[in-house]
Amino acid sequence: MHRTTFGALALVSAILVGACGGASGPSAATSPTAPSSVVQTVQTGTCSPPNAPANLVVTAIDTRVTLTWSAVSGITEYIVLIGSAASNSNELFTNTTNTTYQWNSAGLGQHYARIQAKNTCGTSGSSNEVAFRVTSTTTGG
Repeated sequence: MHRTTFGALALVSAILVGACGGASGPSAATSPTAPSSVVQTVQTGTCSPPNAPANLVVTAIDTRVTLTWSAVSGITEYIVLIGSAASNSNELFTNTTNTTYQWNSAGLGQHYARIQAKNTCGTSGSSNEVAFRVTSTTTGG
């Protein structure tokens, strides 16, 4: 919901013209208007965090791991979380504004990835968590 408000000078002018039954005299041909510089739009209502990202897919080629997910509208950034156990983020905790992230230094073993979305009102819950395994220490090409 949006509400348009005017600056104090335009509001006082509008009240005076309305209270006096309209303008008279030399300035009767003009009516007060709010200059565009004093008009502002105020957003009312509640602010809420974004929805959690969905459809996380992880592709691991040697130590290069690529994560992709579906976009969430109204976000300022995504948070990429990777851990050595489910729901953990002890290996990677970083942010991006893209719907893809490439981690180039994954260690051997089992890893768990998830994504969160963030806006000015807060952070979403996590996306689907994806388990993946790195079996080779060769740098992917």
